[in-house]
Amino acid sequence: MKGIALAAALGATIAAAGAQKAGSMNLTLTAVDGIKVGHFTLAERPTGCTVVLAKDGTTGSVDVRGGAPGTRETDLLNPVNDVQIVNAIVLSGGSAFGLDAASGTMKWLDERHIGYPVGTAGVVPIVPSAILFDLGFGGDPKIRPGPDCGYRAADGDGPGAPAGERRYRLLAEMLASMIAGVLPDPAATAEQAGREWGSYLAEQPPPYQPPTAARALGDLTALLDDMGFDPEVADPETRLRTPPRILLHECPFREVASRHPAVVCSLHLGVIRGALARMRAPLTAGRLEPFASPGLCLVHLTHLGEDGAGEQDGEGVAGAAASGR
Repeated sequence: MKGIALAAALGATIAAAGAQKAGSMNLTLTAVDGIKVGHFTLAERPTGCTVVLAKDGTTGSVDVRGGAPGTRETDLLNPVNDVQIVNAIVLSGGSAFGLDAASGTMKWLDERHIGYPVGTAGVVPIVPSAILFDLGFGGDPKIRPGPDCGYRAADGDGPGAPAGERRYRLLAEMLASMIAGVLPDPAATAEQAGREWGSYLAEQPPPYQPPTAARALGDLTALLDDMGFDPEVADPETRLRTPPRILLHECPFREVASRHPAVVCSLHLGVIRGALARMRAPLTAGRLEPFASPGLCLVHLTHLGEDGAGEQDGEGVAGAAASGR
């Protein structure tokens, strides 16, 4: 019972973070779909950096002006070149020294498999950056942003990051690490807790009026969108003839999931299964494929009654058993 309580607490943390995100009015740059912003300010001198994170496939362009511009990777965005996307943009103080902050943001993205695909070599994060001259202001000019600043800004660890989101991520990390390290079957425990939360979050249809597969799919993607997953139905024109798949372009706890996939990904799978069961939908989630490609997870749905449609607790997350401890 203690394990279920821990997993339920983790589910509540994730649900609360999603509700906070969905319910607040946003009039900032992050109101643009797929854009996230983090800041980090150095305590020793009024300088720091801002990181703008963009979802996969975001096209970037640049207009460099001025007599002494300080930039990095901006030539990549020339229309005649092969690379047109950006994964992040770093704006930093520290004059030319501050360009090094982008290295920290690249490290943060690389740890999460986010970047421009380069075959078997993996990915290369595309992070154009620009700086301003502030060495003569506010104290010792030797104090300037570096890679650690860029990493912490991307990670939402700075004074400018939304405090509530920082607390939820830390709490999720604590709970997930305990579940993964203490319980004998963390994946099954997390999946069971996820089912309970999915049932709670979903809306039950009226008696004797179960939804069609199309309606259930629409309600499920709306729920996942509210939770911060940025879902997309793959091949929507064939979704009723073949088992549909849902692409998850975002993860509200990507950092924790990358370290504890058996817990967090199994919990998310359970949420989907619980929500579909609550809807009395003719679909269920067969499996969830974490990081199917850089920055993307894949949910494989199954029509009820097909072989393999009934999954057991803890099954269905690729690599969960291997990564559970």
